[in-house]
Amino acid sequence: MVGDNLFVWVNGDWQDVGMIRGPEGKMGPTGPTGPTGQRGIQGPQGIAGVSGSDGPTGPTGPTGPTGNQEIGNAYIVTFNTNKEAGVPIGSYHRLPLERKDIDNVDICTLTPNNTILFNQGGVYKVSFIVNVQVNDNMTTLEDMTYSVGLKKMFEKIIYAGDAVYANPGDKNIKLVGQGLVVIKEPIKEEMELVNLCNHDIVLNSPSIDYLSTESYFANPIISMVIQYLG
Repeated sequence: MVGDNLFVWVNGDWQDVGMIRGPEGKMGPTGPTGPTGQRGIQGPQGIAGVSGSDGPTGPTGPTGPTGNQEIGNAYIVTFNTNKEAGVPIGSYHRLPLERKDIDNVDICTLTPNNTILFNQGGVYKVSFIVNVQVNDNMTTLEDMTYSVGLKKMFEKIIYAGDAVYANPGDKNIKLVGQGLVVIKEPIKEEMELVNLCNHDIVLNSPSIDYLSTESYFANPIISMVIQYLG
């Protein structure tokens, strides 16, 4: 035997006749679990790397929708406090704007000189009604003509106005004007309502004594509404 191999002497020489091994034995029992190995010590934290450069700025996003904006409104009024006497106004003279009763976002200022100053630039819609007493001594078309208009001081352009012929027998007429005003320099562009006739006019309306109310809003001689459009 040489290891597991068997050698036989044949004709004067050793012949290897192969491995001689018995059957494989049964598996032995599992050995006990070995002890848990120790955890190694954690190494120190490495040095932080250099920060990278900022990337390029992305494109601008689309503009969002415009939010709701409260519409500015103002109401200016001149009451009929002289009852039947009325208020005389000379040719190309200024009409009295006496009281700003409503102005929800402070769009305009009423000055002591009966003029209007707008507090911000933009476009304004102006509407007015003026009650005028008709002259009994009308002999020409010029006498029958009644007109008022809103303009900037020191200018002749009328932004809102009305002109009508009074008929014989008329006692009172209403001048109704409406227009748009563009304000580029707030607080500087002063506006006035003027008599555009070549003759005097008298502002008047029925006396409050003839009405079933004591509210002066029922018979103003001038009422004006101003709306800020943006």
